[in-house]
Amino acid sequence: MAFWKRKGSSRANTAAKQEERARQIFEFETEEGTRYCDPMMVALALSFDAEFKPEHLERAKNGNPQSMEVVAAAGARAFKLDRLDPATGKGQTVAQLIGLVDAFDLWCFQLQKKT
Repeated sequence: MAFWKRKGSSRANTAAKQEERARQIFEFETEEGTRYCDPMMVALALSFDAEFKPEHLERAKNGNPQSMEVVAAAGARAFKLDRLDPATGKGQTVAQLIGLVDAFDLWCFQLQKKT
């Protein structure tokens, strides 16, 4: 009986992943585990962010300190994540937030190529 439950569970997990991909939900990892977001809402948040401009991401990846801060702050707001708290060690570092915005940008680009 356990065999059938495992098999069914595996199929259910596979079906859920396929449905998730079909819905185009962006998935990312934090120290608290996997998180999911509506990519349209993140894209809108980044688009309407008063400080963030697309060129900031490339400059941040090249080590520009001002752009790194702009991208990290915009990423924290768009993904609704906390910045690193030095006292507790909880939250996202600047590098993690830049990486997340970069991964999201790449994910959106690949999505556009498919359509």
